[in-house]
Formats: sequence, C-alpha cells, structure tokens
Amino acid sequence: MDIVDALSTLAEFSIGLAGFTGIIAIFANSRDSIGGALRFRITNLLALSFIPGFVSLTAIGLLALFDSTELVIRISSFLIVLFVLILLITVYRARGRIPEHERQILNPLAWDFNITISTLNLCAQLYNVLFVRPYSDGILIIGLVSTLLIAAITFCMIIFQIMNAQSTSADSS
Repeated sequence: MDIVDALSTLAEFSIGLAGFTGIIAIFANSRDSIGGALRFRITNLLALSFIPGFVSLTAIGLLALFDSTELVIRISSFLIVLFVLILLITVYRARGRIPEHERQILNPLAWDFNITISTLNLCAQLYNVLFVRPYSDGILIIGLVSTLLIAAITFCMIIFQIMNAQSTSADSS
C-alpha cells in the first residue's frame, strides 16, 4: 500500500469517527444534564480522532508540495509528538477537574492503557523525528493507528456509559 493511500484511509476513518462522536455528543446532551465524566470522554475522543485526521491530511498536502518523503514523514511525526504531548497534558488536567463521585465512573485500567499507549506513541514518533536513518513511514502509520485504536476504545466506552445511564434511569422510573 502506498503511503498516500494509507494516510487517506486513516484520514477517512478519523473523520468518520469524529462525525459519530458529534452524533453521540448531541445524543448525550439531549438528556437532562451531561456529567463531567461523559464530557471528559467525549472531549478526549474528539481530540483522539482529530489528531490522526489532521496529521494525515497535512502529510498528504505536504507530499503534494515537496519531493522529499523523508521531510514530510519527519514533520508529520513531529506533529504527532506535539499534539499527543498537548493531549496528555490537557487530559491529565481535565481529569482532575471531574468531581470525585463522577471520577469513579472512569475505569482506571482504561486510563492507564490510554496514557501508556499515548506515551509509547510519543516516544516512537520522537525517535522517528530525531534518530531513525533512513526515516520510517511505518512508525508514523503505527502511531496514527494506535491513536485511532485508543479513540475507538473510548468510543465504545462512551456508548456503554450512555446505555448504562439509560437503563439505570429506566429502572428507577
């Protein structure tokens, strides 16, 4: 598979996931009030789905402008480093602002998985930017796929949280 085809596929999946996230956000907001934990997950999911889409589309655009695939891969890996670092910092800070009783909803195993995979992705992309000779487009693609994997898992967790909240409210009525 060509690098442009792989990036196009990742961008399409990313945009589709962001669109479904918007639908879920509308569905979740149609209830009386959206909790802090659910808002945290939806915001996290939007960021996780936009990062691969933005990086993929940027890389495709840069590949059309420059002849140097190595430069484009290194710039794209740097963008992932930048965005994942910003995401880790903001997610960590946002999680602390969730009220304690709502924070219990968040699964600590899923939190650890998210942080671990994101940190490994950050390190791999930084390695790709600074040390790999010749460049590795595989590291870039794996980084984008791992970010989308975390987003897909977060998407499923949001669906289960909404379904659980609806069944709980139906049982109490």
